[in-house]
Amino acid sequence: MRKIVFLSIMILWTSYVEGQNDSVVTKVYAPEISGLIKTKWEYCFDDNTGRFDVRNARLKIGGQLNRFVYYGTQMDYSTHGKLSFLDGYVQLKPWTNLTLWVGQFIVRFSENYVISQYQNIFANRSFVAKFINPDARDIGIQLDYKITCIPLTAHLGIYNGSGINNPQWRKSPFVLSRLVYGTMKGFRAGVKYHGGKPTVDDRIANYGFDLRYAGEKYTLETEYVVKDSVNTDAYLSAAYLQSAYFVPVNRKMVRYLAPTIRGDAMGYDFFDNGFDICRLTAGINIGLETNRMDAEIRLNYERFMKRNESGLKEDLYYSAYFERTDKGMFDKFTMELLIKF
Repeated sequence: MRKIVFLSIMILWTSYVEGQNDSVVTKVYAPEISGLIKTKWEYCFDDNTGRFDVRNARLKIGGQLNRFVYYGTQMDYSTHGKLSFLDGYVQLKPWTNLTLWVGQFIVRFSENYVISQYQNIFANRSFVAKFINPDARDIGIQLDYKITCIPLTAHLGIYNGSGINNPQWRKSPFVLSRLVYGTMKGFRAGVKYHGGKPTVDDRIANYGFDLRYAGEKYTLETEYVVKDSVNTDAYLSAAYLQSAYFVPVNRKMVRYLAPTIRGDAMGYDFFDNGFDICRLTAGINIGLETNRMDAEIRLNYERFMKRNESGLKEDLYYSAYFERTDKGMFDKFTMELLIKF
């Protein structure tokens, strides 16, 4: 009888241990699925036109294979109405303060792209993100090292330099060097460099700095970046200063209200000519009460202003924002709904 009881206890204990091990394995190997939907309506007061747009519809699958290996892949089903493969990477974490990225991922240069679309407090990204650093993702290898006691983080990377989904052969790859002090809470400051040779006879050097302070209810941040065409002695500068204040609201559907304001500008040879284009954005974000996901409504009013001079260069950023008018300024209203699950 004792043997039977003993065997029964051993069988039950073995089954319990195996069940625990199975749950651990399941927890480690089970992929995590997340996503983001960003849809908006824009209205231009200059010519009384408007449009609806599904700006992003993203699905991300990532997870952990073991204690040292992580992975992630992300698709966007509506990048300006087109399907786009965004991320496909493997992370190796031999130590808690050391991460090695291999594959296609965000190059951690601009502070505006280090944060996600949901953490960004405006419907549209800054001039820094859209025009100085438009190819935020690239294919390559990157090393992140954190000194937790200071706190200080170093980002070092080598990339193709040709953007996403474009594995071109290169004699000289692009490199990244970024040093960040602080965390996303409290004071944070960074200096950075990202550059290389897109062609045999051309070299681009992007460099700048960023400052940020985040309290319990407010954020204040600024960034200045230069895109320097070394061979031509011409450089494009862009900067922004933005802030938000979060006010808790005890209502059935609304969690918070966040007034936001931003000023950003850009132009060629800033120290000689000043900025060519300026934009003022003011708005309010409405955080919605949800149980399984985050949702936010963003209402933004934007005023664009440019200098009317015949000598201004008509290139990418002018056509992007001023194709609809010959005037020196125009106003736009944007209402955006963003859902993160």
